[in-house]
Amino acid sequence: TSPPAPLLSKERGARDEQRLWLEKLVSLSLVESATTHASQTAEYRVTTILESLLEPLLSEEEWQTTRQQAARKIYQVWWEESEEYREEQGLEIVRLGLLAGEEEIAVNAGHRIAVHWADSSRFLETFQFCEQLLQKFVDYRILGTIARAEQVLGRVEDAVAHYQQALELCPEADFKEKAVTLNNMAGVIAQQGDIPRAITLLEQSLEISERIGDISGKAASLSNMAQVIVQQGDIARAIALWQQSLETYERIGDVDGKAATLGNMARVIAQQGDISRAIALWQQSLEISERIGDVRGKAITLNNMALVIAQQGDIARAITLWQQSLEISERIGDVGCKATTLNNMARVIAQQGDIARAITLWQQDLEIKQRIGDVRGKAATLGNMARVIAQQGDIETAIALLEQSLEISERIGDVGGKAATLSNMAQVIAQQGDISRAIALWQQSLEISERIGDVGGKATTLANMASVAGETGDKARELDLNLQAASALAQIRAYGNLVRVLNNLGVADESNGLVYLAQAIWLTLRIQAPLADTIHIIRALYDAVPQGDELQALLGRTALFFCNCRGEGHLQLEEFQDLSVRMISSVAGAQGVETQEAFDTWLIQQRLNDPEYFLPQLTQRLEEMVGDGWLFDRSQVS
Repeated sequence: TSPPAPLLSKERGARDEQRLWLEKLVSLSLVESATTHASQTAEYRVTTILESLLEPLLSEEEWQTTRQQAARKIYQVWWEESEEYREEQGLEIVRLGLLAGEEEIAVNAGHRIAVHWADSSRFLETFQFCEQLLQKFVDYRILGTIARAEQVLGRVEDAVAHYQQALELCPEADFKEKAVTLNNMAGVIAQQGDIPRAITLLEQSLEISERIGDISGKAASLSNMAQVIVQQGDIARAIALWQQSLETYERIGDVDGKAATLGNMARVIAQQGDISRAIALWQQSLEISERIGDVRGKAITLNNMALVIAQQGDIARAITLWQQSLEISERIGDVGCKATTLNNMARVIAQQGDIARAITLWQQDLEIKQRIGDVRGKAATLGNMARVIAQQGDIETAIALLEQSLEISERIGDVGGKAATLSNMAQVIAQQGDISRAIALWQQSLEISERIGDVGGKATTLANMASVAGETGDKARELDLNLQAASALAQIRAYGNLVRVLNNLGVADESNGLVYLAQAIWLTLRIQAPLADTIHIIRALYDAVPQGDELQALLGRTALFFCNCRGEGHLQLEEFQDLSVRMISSVAGAQGVETQEAFDTWLIQQRLNDPEYFLPQLTQRLEEMVGDGWLFDRSQVS
């Protein structure tokens, strides 16, 4: 029912009186109209002249009362009653809240702004803003947010201290924020290499989430724990944790969390060589991000997909995905995601030989990371640039860049980054011929990787050391180091990298090389290794077996099969197809097949037109060649 007429009349009269007062104040220039054509309602602001005029007339107590009233009213209208988040209004609320000493108002609005900035990679702004708030109010939420920024800015000790302080100040009732803080703190501790402590913090976070029934928090803890455990090489446990996380997100309908978890799983599954499954997971993540309007999540997923697709040889498609990711990042102002995309693009473009363009992209990447204060990302970019510059022969510049990268990693306590930089520096120094110094650096890198349980990093360093040992003629050491690298890669199921190491073993070991090449090809039948790696290994085994052997025909036909199934978009596809056909034709020629008609008949007779025949046949021959010499557990390979 409608209110009584007298009440309506009274309200209308009050509004008319307010309007008349506003018109009078505007005419006196004490209030300025801020109303625009786009405004839904009339907006006004008090001129700054008024403050200086009133200053001698009002006591400090009256000023403070005025500020408090202003802060509370603007908070009510712009924050509590508004459905739209506007950054400029939030900043004004924080300014008034700080002036008025209204802690809850300033912190509530300030925390939301700071989290939004941190999520958008505006780390320097986040740090400075939180510092300003903490000078007035020491709040656990602001402490947790400034720690996020400090981790990226390289102030790792400050980040850990602020996380610890946030935990101590967190109210008993706010279990959810405590669990989030433990999660974030674990990430910093893991970066410093203390994996057991990081897992302990994540277990505490998980326990809190389960106790208070925070299902979303539980799923996040499981996902973060999986990421840390991957570093230790326990892939099976990590995948199991991600599956739990996915099931939890699905149960509560948290599609945003589900999309992020799918992306994390996809990266590890791609490392195992199951590219098709990884792409399928990324596609699911993309579909979710598009459905819920998460454009930032979409940009990140496109970037990750592109890197794997580029490694498979489809450079054109990868560049297209990166361009999409860049367009999104620029549109939403996510400079952090843009910098990561530029770095990945530069790495691939450098591999294609366009060094000048790659360096230009890296310079853009560095400029962004310098601007936002992403020192850890800067160290990684410097390392990537250095490797390419060293390959161009400018060793002096490469060493200088690596020394900058190393200094940053040491300063921020990024032990994993330090180990990687030492390994890269050793490789460049080995190019100069200073093998003893290179080995000393590799040993330092190995010691760090073993201490923090970074099995993948250890394997990379061992493989690099093996390569140099082979170049200097120390075949026994080359074999031993490659075997150690293969063992480490098998442990973490990094089958794509394992294929390369097995190939190195096959080339280096004259007495047992066929066994290693056979294992490498056996893996390529089950994982989606890069096409170039696959064809080169097949050719190596083809050349090593007797001319005209049935195995040669199986190898040549399998090479062509891979070209047709996995070669779409590959820059060398025609070259690899031609090589495959020549391998098959050579076997046919050795058996007296000379005409095209006879060749077509021979293919049918040998059943080389039927993959359901020649692929199992090849598998059987490979397994017979390996016998008991397997370097990995075949039962773990999909």
